[in-house]
Amino acid sequence: MNLFDGMFYFCWVYISNKINVPACELYPIVEKLKKADPYTSLELERTRDILGEIGRKKGDRILIGFAAETENLIGNASKKLMEKNLDFIVVNDVTKPGAGFGLDTNQVKILYPSGEVKDLPLMSKEEVSELIFDDVAKLLKQKKINKH
Repeated sequence: MNLFDGMFYFCWVYISNKINVPACELYPIVEKLKKADPYTSLELERTRDILGEIGRKKGDRILIGFAAETENLIGNASKKLMEKNLDFIVVNDVTKPGAGFGLDTNQVKILYPSGEVKDLPLMSKEEVSELIFDDVAKLLKQKKINKH
């Protein structure tokens, strides 16, 4: 058992709070490239699908994912929701003004396995996180009720 698996074993809720890079350099460059260098391409390899691995092992745990999209928000997020066995996914269009990286605000949609889509207005990221944790609390309560 590695350190991650050991920590995951003891948690009830896992919130994937970062965007994983889907690929990395196959052959890392160890020296600075010069403009005169004759390179034409960069070879990439897929990285581990950590959220997918967690989804396959989740058991009764609550698993929340995030998706930053530039097109087909609902379609791409729905696919990720199902493939990664998430309890819900928070998706945003990073091309929209006021949403995305480096800002204090965001406009998201929350998708659920039932097909429900909660479309939130532009709000502070703190308000978005409060709504996410409200949904997590509801799920925890449901799971506790279902176990009794």
